[in-house]
Amino acid sequence: MNQTRPTAARDASDNERGRRGGEISSDGRSGKQPEQKQAGKRRYDEYKDGVEEIIHFKNEDSNTPTARSKDDPSHRTKRPKVSGEGERESRDAPQDPASAQANYVDLERELLQAPWSKKQTLRIKSPMIRLHNEIIEFYEYIRPSPAEEASRERAFARIRDLILEKIPDAEIHLFGSYATKLYLPKGDIDFVVVKQDLVDKTVMNRVAKVLFKNEELFEGIQLIRGAKVPIIKFVDKETQVQFDISFNKMDGVHHLVEVDRAMAAYPEMKYVIMVIKLLLRQRDLHETFKGGIGSFLLFCMTLHFLREVRKDYFIQGRQDQLKYVTLGEYVIRFMEYYGIQFDINNKSIILTGGGDVVDKPRGTRDSSFSLISPQDTHHDIGSSSFRIKDVFSLFKNRFNFIVNYNFRPGESILKYIVNPSLQSFIPY
Repeated sequence: MNQTRPTAARDASDNERGRRGGEISSDGRSGKQPEQKQAGKRRYDEYKDGVEEIIHFKNEDSNTPTARSKDDPSHRTKRPKVSGEGERESRDAPQDPASAQANYVDLERELLQAPWSKKQTLRIKSPMIRLHNEIIEFYEYIRPSPAEEASRERAFARIRDLILEKIPDAEIHLFGSYATKLYLPKGDIDFVVVKQDLVDKTVMNRVAKVLFKNEELFEGIQLIRGAKVPIIKFVDKETQVQFDISFNKMDGVHHLVEVDRAMAAYPEMKYVIMVIKLLLRQRDLHETFKGGIGSFLLFCMTLHFLREVRKDYFIQGRQDQLKYVTLGEYVIRFMEYYGIQFDINNKSIILTGGGDVVDKPRGTRDSSFSLISPQDTHHDIGSSSFRIKDVFSLFKNRFNFIVNYNFRPGESILKYIVNPSLQSFIPY
């Protein structure tokens, strides 16, 4: 992608910019007019179905949210107010026609930077409703087409058949973002080869031989033995689909059931994940073995965050207002929660038992991220993300920019999150 300056510098300098126009406040309000609220309500119905249960990972039979005590300071997290708690008048002063015209963006040029957006969406005056609609349109734009699905299926079948030819009694299971259909256009395919009567290293070596003997089909073959979970990475030449293969580890496969349950309980989850996933990928912060946030960790972070939002609403007796929270608010508050509010040095996230934020054990309080696996309470899946400070700084930067920038009429808001170059959009 052509870039006018490095992304990190651009993200930082964005915070210094500002123009007259619509502004998103930290509480998510933006001076919505009645007709805009009604338009937004129609769009809510496209993804909201009124599900209000808090899902639990293990040993739980209750659908009632586990509410925290308001008087428990160690578990209290400050969060922004939610849109809909009162409207404010627009602060834009009247403009003469010439200056008003200059304040609008060129929609055709804007659609190059934000091709997911529809013109009628960009014309919405309320920045929050505009962002909400953009996120829905972005999800539809970025999700795989039937042709892309078919191409990936062919690529997977090719390597699966070759492995089974060499190791006929092995089991092969898909997992990760490809299995959950939450992958970006150039996202990889994760699968595991299971041969329980062989040690992991032996299975890895046998699969490696298959790849190297078929170099006319595969390229970029890398054996990453030093990772916490050793993997082989390679690219299918015909489709350019990337693969990650692990060995004898079924954790990712077991997670699929919980992901499906969470997606049913939280209809907003898939939208938040896809936006944040692209934000991370563009900064090369999306792979666990590079210290970033992998797909399952991002899922767990999103699940925890959405639980916290719902818990607050139930504590305050305002659960009936959850259906009015916009997708833009969820994304903005996600970045605020992890970029500003979460105490990474002293707190740990657990997902079992309805989820909670607890103190790290004494002697382990440091700047590493702690999120305990929902399947294994002895496994901290957050600790391997050694670039977590870069991730959280990115969230903080984008949050501060979005809530302080004055957006012009007709301007995409989402592009400042998922198109950092502000050039013609490339979906990575």
